[in-house]
Amino acid sequence: MRPTEVQTKAEEFNSDTSEFDAAVVEASKERRKNTHTRTVLLQTAAAITAIIVAKNSFSIDLLGSDIFNSGSSGQGGSGNNSNNSSETVIPTQKDIIAFEIYATYVPTGQIYHGSSKDDSCITEAKEWVQDMGGDPNAMVQLKTEYVLEEAPDKYRYIVWYEADAAGGVPVEEDLLVEMHIKDLASGASYQAEGRGVDAIRTWAAENGVDPEKIDLVSSEKVLNSLTGQYYYVNYYEIRAPESGERPDDAFPELTNLEPNGYVPGYGVLDEDYIILAHYDSGAAQWVRQIVCGGRKMQDEPDEQALAAMGIRYDSQSNTLYLENCRQPDKCLWINLMGNGFKIHASGENEIAYIICYGFYYGGSITFTGDGSLTINKSLLSDDGIAFNSENSQTCMMVDRDITLDIYGKQAAVAVYITTMPQSIYYLSPQKLSGGTRAYGNMDADNYYGTIVDDAGETSTHVTFGR
Repeated sequence: MRPTEVQTKAEEFNSDTSEFDAAVVEASKERRKNTHTRTVLLQTAAAITAIIVAKNSFSIDLLGSDIFNSGSSGQGGSGNNSNNSSETVIPTQKDIIAFEIYATYVPTGQIYHGSSKDDSCITEAKEWVQDMGGDPNAMVQLKTEYVLEEAPDKYRYIVWYEADAAGGVPVEEDLLVEMHIKDLASGASYQAEGRGVDAIRTWAAENGVDPEKIDLVSSEKVLNSLTGQYYYVNYYEIRAPESGERPDDAFPELTNLEPNGYVPGYGVLDEDYIILAHYDSGAAQWVRQIVCGGRKMQDEPDEQALAAMGIRYDSQSNTLYLENCRQPDKCLWINLMGNGFKIHASGENEIAYIICYGFYYGGSITFTGDGSLTINKSLLSDDGIAFNSENSQTCMMVDRDITLDIYGKQAAVAVYITTMPQSIYYLSPQKLSGGTRAYGNMDADNYYGTIVDDAGETSTHVTFGR
């Protein structure tokens, strides 16, 4: 649902000037100190009301027409009075004793309320509309009414108005936008901040969400009483797929693609490695060793022995190649290899399980190739693939042609403490079997991702395949 749009009328709000003169506001400030009160109310419905009640005679026609001419009831006027007489009452200038105004800004539903002894409340109303992002010269008068205030024949004058956004733009470019986003598919809720009309698109790009699938539910412009600045509070919904799981259009654009980069607060740790380890004994073979300060911390990987097992690491592409690798009792420990790290499978492959660490930098894995990879079929680990993201931009990505068969005692796939609201991706024509992706908050800044079955329980066996 978008903010309400209305068609404005061509009539000017004030016949004395066709443009809102900001100098008028300054000139009337001192006068308004003793004559004007102001309140801003919130209204969720798009009811449009502006009421003017005057407590003194006034020197100019506020509405752009001669309301004191006995032949006129004012622009759009109803001419009703409080004694319910069928006769239209048109008071003279000396009979009007009070003014008051309520003006609704249509895009947010907020209502301005002001009162004054003279015409200063109309200037204040225009100023408020302009502050809200509307056009004060295009305020639309809906109707007028005279109400008997005091006997004999003393009236207050009531007028209804509405104001739309200037140029039909609901959010100014420089205003802060507080975004509340609900994913209807997973039930997860996210909160973020941005600026201007493209704030939600920026968030979507950063989090791998198609912006065309995000709907604005409501928008409210709020004044920060401490700073005196306005900001928007917008509520969005990410539409659920029409039925079941659907592949993603693309992988997210991630940072920190290379291994061993700068870790905020820690510097370069020189702790990037890949280890192939026996699940029980812990006996390890280094696939990529640690090099600290130019000094190798382990012996060179035995590339010949690894090749015999169908394992090869290419540092140029940051890719671990598996070719007919059958090591069902050995697991992969992967640390700080960056968000560009890939596992490429060709032929039929099987390993025990995978644990990947990101530690404030990046621990993503892209599974690619045209082969298959079976993980944790013997249930040697609680999680088939566990991403210990550790406050990093970590996710799991499955390319178009690979086949994955993943098992777990508790979870086939688990992504912990990631900064990515969505952390599991797969591309068409891949199909996910065994459940649907689900996400949620672990704390204010971090999320988890997994796959759940039809009962909402964590899936212990899932496949990705064509």
